[in-house]
Amino acid sequence: MPIKEVHGKDFDNEIRHKEKVLVCFFAKWCSICSTLFPTLENISNDVEGKIEFVKVDIDENPQLVERFNIVSVPSLLLMEKGNVTKKLVNSELKEKILAQLF
Repeated sequence: MPIKEVHGKDFDNEIRHKEKVLVCFFAKWCSICSTLFPTLENISNDVEGKIEFVKVDIDENPQLVERFNIVSVPSLLLMEKGNVTKKLVNSELKEKILAQLF
């Protein structure tokens, strides 16, 4: 399932009332981000209905980069009802991401 891209003002509406959302901050020029997307899409299919996945382009959304103190890409944030509950690190492999989600 493709990961929905969200922008600025739509971000809060997209995540505020959701039980769990994994937010991927990325950049179009980031090669690691490009290789990560198929893995995230695969995981989103595996956990469909439990966690929603969205992505945010850092170059188009500097206010969100500042708000969440994003210093590198890709950066993955697990959010519950609009609040960051976990920042996933060293997460390029499916198994590592899944282990940090639950």
